[in-house]
Amino acid sequence: MTIESTVECLEPFAVYQTTQGFNGMGVYFRCRAKGILLAEGDGTRAIQWMPEAELASRFADNPDQFNAMTAAVLNLMREKKLL
Repeated sequence: MTIESTVECLEPFAVYQTTQGFNGMGVYFRCRAKGILLAEGDGTRAIQWMPEAELASRFADNPDQFNAMTAAVLNLMREKKLL
């Protein structure tokens, strides 16, 4: 089932709020991680770290694999040449 949504990204980078469809708000941030990746976390399924270049490639090849909020933030990152 596809839900039509309009998503608005606000700055500082990147707070989002949906303005139509799914009701949501969240914050995305970029970081550099170091240490050991935990085998278990907070219940999130299929979580993974990946290089920015791989993320950019996956988004360019198939943006529909990302939910509306994530796609909106990735589009903003691409527009600002951060991805």
